[in-house]
Amino acid sequence: MKTKLGFSGRFAPWFVFLILGAAGGANACTVCMGDPGSREAGAMNAAIFLMLAFIGGVLGLAVAFGVYLHRKSVAPLEPHVAFVSGGSFNQNIQED
Repeated sequence: MKTKLGFSGRFAPWFVFLILGAAGGANACTVCMGDPGSREAGAMNAAIFLMLAFIGGVLGLAVAFGVYLHRKSVAPLEPHVAFVSGGSFNQNIQED
């Protein structure tokens, strides 16, 4: 009985072969393998820390918004809002 292979079953061995064959030609950039005191290395480090700062800032804002929503949800209602949502306004409405 012959089974029909999907896309990944037919081409996965070829992808593995191509990846392993290309591994010998991979080289690191001059920033990684060059002089650690060069201007390029300093610029790359600054760019990495800038990206980390942006990501940390966005995550910090998301956490702050979550804390704001949590505090808003557990806070007691103001007196005029509690009066309206207490049901005294809706007691005269009859349901069918």
